[in-house]
Amino acid sequence: GSDIDFEVVDEGGNLPDRVWLEFQSIDSTKPAVARDSVVMTQRRDRAVHRLSRVSESFRYRVRGGDDESEAWTSVEVLPPPKVEQLEWQIDPPAYTGWPRERNTGPQLRALAGSRLQLFGKASLPLAKVQLRDETGQRLLDPSAVRFSQDRLSFEVAAADDDAWIAENSTTVRVEVEDERGILAEADHGVTLHVIPDAEPA
Repeated sequence: GSDIDFEVVDEGGNLPDRVWLEFQSIDSTKPAVARDSVVMTQRRDRAVHRLSRVSESFRYRVRGGDDESEAWTSVEVLPPPKVEQLEWQIDPPAYTGWPRERNTGPQLRALAGSRLQLFGKASLPLAKVQLRDETGQRLLDPSAVRFSQDRLSFEVAAADDDAWIAENSTTVRVEVEDERGILAEADHGVTLHVIPDAEPA
């Protein structure tokens, strides 16, 4: 789904008036696809073009004037990790006697002092999981995340030493990074509404 920018420069400084970018899908699951081509945009001494939201592997080459590169260059598009499941657990303060609540969002309501935990599953083995607020500030230390053996499932703040206590309302974004270093974000963040309360005397 990322954009790819192409830039062509003639080392001799004589770029043709029209430079073509030719490309073709190389998705092995699809039948042969006809080549497609576009005229690149001229900007002083170079020609540029952007392919937007590329979702499948392809090959390309450049031609212009009497020059045509016969060799194709292949680009492999790797699927990003996807957060497939998120479930939040809210444990109200013990003095309330209220039961544990499980919620998939996108709206969470928790009494101040409640303990929050997050359980999730991803499409690919993960290296990191981070929770951030609406300003991008990290909410928890990375050590608060525990992974399953296959690293497809994760728990956040599940251990007593990593307790996450609800104090302020905020929006929570879940970011993941797979073992290839590719980043992604859960499709939907959650809005956490923290309800002020005081422990009875």
